[in-house]
Amino acid sequence: MNYTLLFHGFLTILIGNLSGIGYSKAIRKVIANESAWKLMHSASVMGGIMLLAFAPFFNGLTADFNYAVYLLYSIIISNYCFAAGMLLAAFTGARGIDKKAPGSNNKIVYVFYYIAAILSLVYTMVFLFLIIKR
Repeated sequence: MNYTLLFHGFLTILIGNLSGIGYSKAIRKVIANESAWKLMHSASVMGGIMLLAFAPFFNGLTADFNYAVYLLYSIIISNYCFAAGMLLAAFTGARGIDKKAPGSNNKIVYVFYYIAAILSLVYTMVFLFLIIKR
């Protein structure tokens, strides 16, 4: 499972680095939403680094945890949901902060962020439980 985290971590970093192209275009005013592209670029790279940081201790911490595979995929899905929401927000200008804001793009971004936030909360609590249990 460590290599799965490493793979998705580096893939997320690649996504973040490629979104730097959009950020550089937004800085030069070629495309809109400079702050959204900045967020996409920096947060995706940070999300990938987070997965790389989880990789060394994941197998040891979850060795006797029956639901380790669910924990693994909740981390990965959360990371990709944040990235997908930020990418859609950068392309469309949707914020995704308020589910009642107008526009279908806003609702889609909101759902991506909501899923990612719930999964993040769950896997963080599970990690804390596993650490305390040791």
